[in-house]
Amino acid sequence: MQFISLGGWCGTRLALDQEKITDKEPHNLFDHLRSSSKGVLECIKSDFSLSTILPEPLVIDARFRHFKPFVGEHFGFYHHDLTNKDVLASIDRKIARFISYCTDNENKKIVFVRTCVIPDYEEELANMIELQKVFIDKYPNLKFIIVFVIPDQNVTAYYRTVTDKLFVFTLNDKSYKNFNLGKEYRNIFNFILNNDLFSETFVSDVIHKEKQEKDEKAKIDLVPISTRLCLVDDLPAVNYYSK
Repeated sequence: MQFISLGGWCGTRLALDQEKITDKEPHNLFDHLRSSSKGVLECIKSDFSLSTILPEPLVIDARFRHFKPFVGEHFGFYHHDLTNKDVLASIDRKIARFISYCTDNENKKIVFVRTCVIPDYEEELANMIELQKVFIDKYPNLKFIIVFVIPDQNVTAYYRTVTDKLFVFTLNDKSYKNFNLGKEYRNIFNFILNNDLFSETFVSDVIHKEKQEKDEKAKIDLVPISTRLCLVDDLPAVNYYSK
């Protein structure tokens, strides 16, 4: 089983590394940058066109106090010097690596993990539903699921099944300590590793159970999501968020 971060922010990959799930694996495109879910969707839909990824023009955004980032419409590069040819070459390699996971998977099961970073989680979830369709269309042989994580909640747990390939979890990440992320995401990763979310039987059983409980009060009450993950130095992490 291969876990791949669809970002939101760096914490998704950091948590996977801390739990020794991806710590020995090369980095992928969305691991260490800020990204809107719409940007991830458009990026994959466009076959990773650099025009959807790189800011234009390639200049440092001087508004930020603690970073010298390159900020575009949907992607913010806070740890990369995009004027460095070696950095641009590494982005090309990460794109090629991501595509290879989707095309040369040798029956490997792929778990894409996206952490929501905006208060309106429904907007991001809608983009993940669309992304599922894009994956199916572009990579018909790909065995995958998308795990969508809603932060700032009171408990880390399975929340609901949207489709047979899209599962929602809540995350209690209220320690606000990056070194603690692995422990905070752990219940999510363990649930995935200990349950066959790729199984039609598992999915049908879960959906049937949720339909039976639809008139009952939800087991988990969602609380509002803060803006902390879509801001850097109190500014929108990507330009799209300013809208």
